Amino acid sequence: PLESQQFSLVDSKSHNEPLRFFALHLMGSHDRYESRYPKEFDIFSPKDIGQDFGDKNKMAAYLNSVLYGDFVLREIIKRFEYSDSLVLYFSDHGEEVYENGDFAGHSNSKMSRFIVEIPFIIYVSDAFIDKHPELYKRLQKAQNQRYMNDDLIHTLLDIAGITMQGFESKRSLISNDTTLLKNRIRLVGEKKSIKDYDKELKAQKSYYQQGLCKSDERIGADSTKTKEQE
Repeated sequence: PLESQQFSLVDSKSHNEPLRFFALHLMGSHDRYESRYPKEFDIFSPKDIGQDFGDKNKMAAYLNSVLYGDFVLREIIKRFEYSDSLVLYFSDHGEEVYENGDFAGHSNSKMSRFIVEIPFIIYVSDAFIDKHPELYKRLQKAQNQRYMNDDLIHTLLDIAGITMQGFESKRSLISNDTTLLKNRIRLVGEKKSIKDYDKELKAQKSYYQQGLCKSDERIGADSTKTKEQE
């Protein structure tokens, strides 16, 4: 698998050298979810899906792809746990899996909250905290800051302490001046169907939240199995 090759790349390099940067592109949870994880992560099946509409095979495969993604992220973090390191994980888009009707996937012409909201996780090692206490405080302070990841380059440069032409500190997630971050209009989608996320999508509720579908909550009960429990 692609992830195994990238693990080997990371393992082959010293993590104690200064200014070491890795960019790992993962398989993720795109459509054709059944092709996004190895067979040993085939944990969830249609019988685990309590929702009363949508393709249950597809939903089960999606859950398996997310489970595998969690495993991969854990393995990446373990490789940097004992060095002066920061790990940033994010997705370029979300995925809609029957939350908003009979649709699974993502599309610029079908903008919804579920497609544009993404995971954005920053892990720092104990060594990083010890060596960069002020930077760590700025990261903590930014935990609930509104943001769009098209400004990610400014955050990376800020974390690395790099100043160059085009860098705008106010666009960094950890900027001490949050005026722009708090007031930026966050537009998403194609030009012909562009939407203001905060005004049009942020409060959007899924079919389940609206009471438009039923669930016997099997996913939340006895089917939350892990690879180790199988």
